[in-house]
Amino acid sequence: MASYDLRGLRVYRSYLTELGGFALGKSYRMGRELLQDLEAGLCCDILLMDEKLADMHAFEFLRRLHQCRLPRLPQVVMLSGWESSRARPFSLAADPLHPAGNYCIMDSYSLSDMAQSLSVLYDLDLEQLTRRCRSLCEEWAGQFSETDCAYLVESVQIAFQCRRKMAIRKEILLPVSKRHKVTISAVDSGIRRLIEASEKEGRPSWQAFKQSFRFKTQRPSTGELIYSVKALLQNNTPSLEEGALRRDEQTEHTF
Repeated sequence: MASYDLRGLRVYRSYLTELGGFALGKSYRMGRELLQDLEAGLCCDILLMDEKLADMHAFEFLRRLHQCRLPRLPQVVMLSGWESSRARPFSLAADPLHPAGNYCIMDSYSLSDMAQSLSVLYDLDLEQLTRRCRSLCEEWAGQFSETDCAYLVESVQIAFQCRRKMAIRKEILLPVSKRHKVTISAVDSGIRRLIEASEKEGRPSWQAFKQSFRFKTQRPSTGELIYSVKALLQNNTPSLEEGALRRDEQTEHTF
């Protein structure tokens, strides 16, 4: 955890400690000190961070973090209302860090909301998210393009990074397109191909999925599919056939 506010750090630590299930590491006020420890081998799954540290803004910390040669970047969770901050240096859609998908912003929240969101975020890291989305694509379409599946995985990952409903093309498909160096339309078409392949196969699992989410039209739109897959995974709903999406054994969350 990192923040200029020592009192806030104590509140977060006390709440998560009482709740249990979280392995809490050292707290930091200085971003420079945290970066030094990470480069020296400090390992953590999630960095819980306020927008301001004692020596730098959190966006500056993110830039420096990306310059570190770490074997694995931790997920960074911001705990302030950056969406409405006038001091915010740039928008998410234009931010070159956003496509990397290693940070998210938690808007207005309660301590219980924070703990629940952290648990979901930990349980759905990119590797697990890829595996679970692939299982769904295999259930629904059988054969599919790996690139199209990657578009879906990364779109769902971005949707997980914000509690509010995001603009599909500007805030979700645009970062994915930048990461793959293609157009927004190419990403949209790739996800639509997954939908069309699932429609063509017409398997019971796909029909049950559509019925469960009650789409407005016979086939879901790109945005509807992204947010329905997010809801399916977020609610820890078992796979509609063989239970392929059951949660892995619960582990402690390291901060």
